[in-house]
Amino acid sequence: KKEILSSIFDVVDSFYLALSLVPREKKDNPFISGIYQIKARLDDFLKKNGLVQFGAEGEIFDPSLHEAIAVEKTTKKEQDGKIVKMAGYGFKLDDIVLRPAKVVIAQYQKGNNFNKSKEDHPNKS
Repeated sequence: KKEILSSIFDVVDSFYLALSLVPREKKDNPFISGIYQIKARLDDFLKKNGLVQFGAEGEIFDPSLHEAIAVEKTTKKEQDGKIVKMAGYGFKLDDIVLRPAKVVIAQYQKGNNFNKSKEDHPNKS
């Protein structure tokens, strides 16, 4: 069961990517509505088979659930260690992580100097 469900992850990712690119004004298009309905049927199939999707922007990064694929510097201390972008949802089956969520996390850095190169830094080495 794990192998069959795991093989569907790429299809689920493709749906999310495709639907994330649909402009807001096109969401009422009958073709696009049909794509959303197909995705909803896929989600129902996964849920009926015990697969739970997880991961969301704003969550605290947890290495047992998330795979950090990138880090974005931030001057907002409250964002430190939080997920700022989703690159792929994670999936669990009966509380077993089949695939961690692929995420971009924020890393707090005081001030606004994290975009400066070494040449611009007064203590360059």
